[in-house]
Amino acid sequence: EALPSTAGPQPSRWFVSHWWGEPIKDFIACLEQHNHDFWRNSNAKDHDDRGGGMTIDTPYWICAYAINQWDTEKIAPDPSKSAFAEAMKIAKYRTVSILDKEGVVFNRIWCVYEVYLTLLASKRKKESSSSEWAI
Repeated sequence: EALPSTAGPQPSRWFVSHWWGEPIKDFIACLEQHNHDFWRNSNAKDHDDRGGGMTIDTPYWICAYAINQWDTEKIAPDPSKSAFAEAMKIAKYRTVSILDKEGVVFNRIWCVYEVYLTLLASKRKKESSSSEWAI
């Protein structure tokens, strides 16, 4: 699904995996740093796979803002058919994991599942000669 932005509707370039317990200021700082680090890839040969060309309008998919967490009728019984999985597919499995100081994110089953899907997609891509990866 395309997201609205000042540059017009755009598909998500990055999927954000996080556990909702990190301070929002740390969450935003991580995404700002990620954007800063990856804008430099704009001239790289594999620029799209690496998420290069980042701008202030680069769309990130963040579940807390993208889906209604209280609308349980839309929750898929199969996690591979969930809004999360679909968003990851649209973002080409480019995943940013927001790590908190205590590493709680690694104890959250959904966060581990999201990283698993990303690594699985990366393995499949490598087998077909391209690269996708998790951060």
